Amino acid sequence: MSVPKADSSEQLPPTVDLSLDAQGVDASGQLADTVKTNPEEGMALRHAVLDIPPKDEPRLAYANWLMFTGQGEQAEFIRLQCRLAECNTSPDHRIGQECNCETCQMRKRVAVLLIPRTAADWGEVKALESAGLTVPAQLVTGQLPYVPGGLGLQWVRGFPARVTAPTAVFLKIAEALFRRHPITHVTLIDAEQYLWTENRSTGEKHYWLNVPGKKIWVGTKGPGGTERDSNPKEFSRWIQEGISRACVVRGRKLAGLRV
Repeated sequence: MSVPKADSSEQLPPTVDLSLDAQGVDASGQLADTVKTNPEEGMALRHAVLDIPPKDEPRLAYANWLMFTGQGEQAEFIRLQCRLAECNTSPDHRIGQECNCETCQMRKRVAVLLIPRTAADWGEVKALESAGLTVPAQLVTGQLPYVPGGLGLQWVRGFPARVTAPTAVFLKIAEALFRRHPITHVTLIDAEQYLWTENRSTGEKHYWLNVPGKKIWVGTKGPGGTERDSNPKEFSRWIQEGISRACVVRGRKLAGLRV
């Protein structure tokens, strides 16, 4: 991953204890003894994460399986990000402020766990390269912005969820990407050059991504809808959301996931 290396001289915050009881499987992500070390069960748990991205239960169950197969750092990372997603930081708590509250301790620990080595490993970058990825994979965070040209992966609740990439890069590895990660948002940095407008006699405008060998429907604006020229900012927001939805649907279909 093309990201700066962490400073090894920095004192690491302590591991936050988010351990789960491993007796059976239920809505809290508990794991039965019979699935603790079975690779096939691990694959099934991972597929459940891909199949229903909004749910945390499969993520926590998969984290338990990772823990019992000796992959404790990744298990801890998934649990921490799931916990952080549920945290409501106080309005008077300034981001970047030195603080030892539980939320800040978890954030610090996440920053320690998600480093270039682990991001490349957990992000299965080598598998993506085997599928045709030829540009650098980038870890994208609040401190590490996306560098144009690469494949940007932003991690949410323990897994890569938000993708930023050139259109050709995304299309080339979409199936491999969605087979491995619960992607929920896609930004194509050069989508504008592929955008095609179909003007219907009814006054509707249908927008498509006209990419080599495929037209991907993005959305429809009825008569009187927001126009590109009259309100470019609102139109840009609408078209970006439509492109993201279209890319997620395409990726999930290619990977054989429900849409």
